[in-house]
Amino acid sequence: MIRYFLLWMSLLMGVVYAQENFYKGKTVTIVVGGAAGANYDVYARLLSRHFSNNIPGNPNVIVTNMPGAGSHVAANYVTNVGERDGTVVGALMMGSIAEPLLKNVSFNHDPSKYNYIGSINTDYNICVYNTNSGITSFQDVIDKEYIIGGAAPGSESVDWAILLKNIVAPKVKVITGYGSQPEEIRALLTNEIQIVCAQSYVSMKSTFKNYFESGQIDYLVQMDNENGAPVFNNVPNLKDFVKDEEKKRILEFVFSQKTFSRPYMVSQYVPQDRVNILRKAFEETMKDKDFIDDAKKLNFDTNYLSGETLQEAAKQLYSSPKEFIEKINTYYQ
Repeated sequence: MIRYFLLWMSLLMGVVYAQENFYKGKTVTIVVGGAAGANYDVYARLLSRHFSNNIPGNPNVIVTNMPGAGSHVAANYVTNVGERDGTVVGALMMGSIAEPLLKNVSFNHDPSKYNYIGSINTDYNICVYNTNSGITSFQDVIDKEYIIGGAAPGSESVDWAILLKNIVAPKVKVITGYGSQPEEIRALLTNEIQIVCAQSYVSMKSTFKNYFESGQIDYLVQMDNENGAPVFNNVPNLKDFVKDEEKKRILEFVFSQKTFSRPYMVSQYVPQDRVNILRKAFEETMKDKDFIDDAKKLNFDTNYLSGETLQEAAKQLYSSPKEFIEKINTYYQ
């Protein structure tokens, strides 16, 4: 009897050892659904510098960019094309998580089924504007005609601009095609466009700090359920301009997506034990002193959320009443 027990234990330990050492000698690829140099990319490269130290076997970790369709090109690759063994991790744009639901569009990947690894931070979302555009307050945007620029259709910078137009400011014009956040800001600085929306506060204060300090651009309106950092004390919230309760509920639902500020995921086909390894490694990385110090040098916040938290949030999001979702869809037209 003891011999069988020892045999069973040795087999069990062998399985555990094999799983814990799966990553030894391998390469983990983080696939960013945005352009090189943009905010999602910089965060992914920050993670890549420390992730290996917390994954058993210490694999090589690299970053590649696969922009397109608001991160859906990357999401499709991670879900259906790349290796499904836990060596391909997606770093997706926030808006891609809810887009199939909110705009009633079909993709060959389902965000409600991803295996979420975690989110590096929970950000604040804002619109920024060119201070030489003639805008003195958000009321000007409601009363006059201005141009809001955005990235690709399906990205949050476009989707949330359309939402702003249809709910609050019907005179604005939304134009797309700015391939990355730096391109949006360059167009803003030349007054080619006057406003950019759904921008990350963390990205603004780190990457574009000089433009705020010089007074060339400034915060226009918050797009969030909660008012953000103290720097926003004099910046109104978009919900403040909405009197209709249904429209306000729609904004609150859409703004709740900030749970997925910088989500990392793997395919739903990845074995659960590998998912667990990556989730644990992600959390340990978020608490790692070297990672935190590195993030501070970039002026980045790291108030992370666990993979389990994102998994539950996605479940709740996709279980929303169909009638309410259909109503929201009408505001994205």
